[in-house]
Amino acid sequence: MLHLHLTDDQGWRVEVPGWPLLTGIGGAGARGDRPGDHYSTEDVSSLVQYADERFATLTPEIDMPGHASAVSRSYPTRHTPSSSNAPSTPSWGATLREFVTRSDVCRTGGASGSCPKMIRPQ
Repeated sequence: MLHLHLTDDQGWRVEVPGWPLLTGIGGAGARGDRPGDHYSTEDVSSLVQYADERFATLTPEIDMPGHASAVSRSYPTRHTPSSSNAPSTPSWGATLREFVTRSDVCRTGGASGSCPKMIRPQ
């Protein structure tokens, strides 16, 4: 099994079509001062094919809403204000569903069709 930890506070590490700022801003590190590196859709397709050929399981992890500062920096308008002094709280709903639906990690190979089932309804 290969577990891909694709998101965290420090960076967003996978390209999602239609959401270019995730890797453009969110991939640049917590302070935005480091070069962002991420898996392209082609990289993901290659990893999925490689795993399938070797009968390995590829397990993508998108850690949201916890550890989502990279998303907050990339798309601040997707968040609602918090009632405390803490940073704004993400308004996820359809946002996470859209990430998963558009991600090649979930559309190809052995993971095809399984990722949307992992999202709990609101």
